Amino acid sequence: MVSRQIFYLDSIYKSAELIESSDKYILKYEFEDDTIYNVKKIVKIIELNKSDFIPTKVTTTSERLDNKVVNQIILSDVKINSEVVNSIQAYKAEIKDYKIIQEQKRESNKILKNKFPKINLPKLLFESEIVSLQTDRLTLIDFWEVWCGWCIKSFPEVEKLKNKYSESLQVVGIVTEEKENAIKLIEEKETIFLNLFGTKDLLNDYSVNSYPRYFLIDRKGIVQKEYFGFSEQIEKDIKEMISK
Repeated sequence: MVSRQIFYLDSIYKSAELIESSDKYILKYEFEDDTIYNVKKIVKIIELNKSDFIPTKVTTTSERLDNKVVNQIILSDVKINSEVVNSIQAYKAEIKDYKIIQEQKRESNKILKNKFPKINLPKLLFESEIVSLQTDRLTLIDFWEVWCGWCIKSFPEVEKLKNKYSESLQVVGIVTEEKENAIKLIEEKETIFLNLFGTKDLLNDYSVNSYPRYFLIDRKGIVQKEYFGFSEQIEKDIKEMISK
């Protein structure tokens, strides 16, 4: 025998459904689309042991750029309350001898304070058109990838910079992976700044191994700044370089 009950909650998720079978309860949550990271059809299913209500399996499914993503966690040997051997005191005793590893100073990128190398790359949306990137004006280069959530989240901020300083600044995005999905993403987000399709050699030339990565290039074509992720500092530096 299976019984169902549907109930609606707040805006965190659209609906939740409780399903009861002979040996377990199943909680099914349907979430609102994530418009920032472009994730749709988000569903989380939690299976609970009927005798003690302890979760045994959690399955999350979603779609991103028409690709289905499934994440599943299987829980076993779950202990509660008096069954738990470990304690906060035991945990503290275990970590008391740990040492904090100081973050090593990141080496300066070899491209900084040097002339921006000339590049010829196809447009992402019109690959037959090759762009010879000219850096005779203030330029912000945005290296991004489809799978990078922070890259996608920062798109609107990058777009704002393009629109706000359009007379003095050119903005160029460069992506090197998942070309078809990158095109879908650009079209769905209605991104208007120029995007090019790059190469692995280009990433090596700029020592790009994390995303998003930004470079700010002055009117003489010299790479002045490098940013590991989007921040307010980018606009501050743009304003300063425009005023010079």
